[in-house]
Amino acid sequence: MKASKDNIKADDAIIFRVSEFKDGSMTEFNGNVLDVGADGVEVVYLSGWRTRYANIPYSDVIAKVDKDQPRIKLDNAPYSGHFLQFDSNQEGK
Repeated sequence: MKASKDNIKADDAIIFRVSEFKDGSMTEFNGNVLDVGADGVEVVYLSGWRTRYANIPYSDVIAKVDKDQPRIKLDNAPYSGHFLQFDSNQEGK
């Protein structure tokens, strides 16, 4: 299943990839969805002691927290928990 506006809503907790320093190096983070758009989601997340905001395309959303799902270790991010894992264009990077 691919991440989309049909399966992500505001206030969802998600795992995603972002080039935090705009240098092309992608890093995985967890954050909360503020807004859902046609092309991606706006999230707020902590990086060190700073709060950051980013627009994340659906292709960079790895998973969302879903307590109804079994506990898993994500294949393409260093997280484990109760997640609904999405197909990703950049798996393992």
